[in-house]
Amino acid sequence: MGLFSFRSTPKPRRFNHIPIYWDPEKEKREEREAAIEKELHPSTGEYKPSIKRGSFRKYSERLDYDKKKIENRKMRMKLLLALVLLIILAVYIALYGSSLFSLYFESGI
Repeated sequence: MGLFSFRSTPKPRRFNHIPIYWDPEKEKREEREAAIEKELHPSTGEYKPSIKRGSFRKYSERLDYDKKKIENRKMRMKLLLALVLLIILAVYIALYGSSLFSLYFESGI
């Protein structure tokens, strides 16, 4: 009826791969040739990658830092411009404000 039974659980199938084209003598010969080549030319040693672990993260963090730096610079410039405009407006009102308010209130608007 499709119920589980502990008596007849199927066994897992085993993986038994036998390589078809494998020559152990050729493998040993290539290892000896590589060792001899390494002894003859020690300057051509192991490959040392120029990309270190975490270098992509550091690069992206640097890009983020540069973007934030540019955004902060733009924000400071906008703030400075707003402050300059407010100071100019305050000076204008301080110098000519009494005449502007008197014109406004005298006209009865």
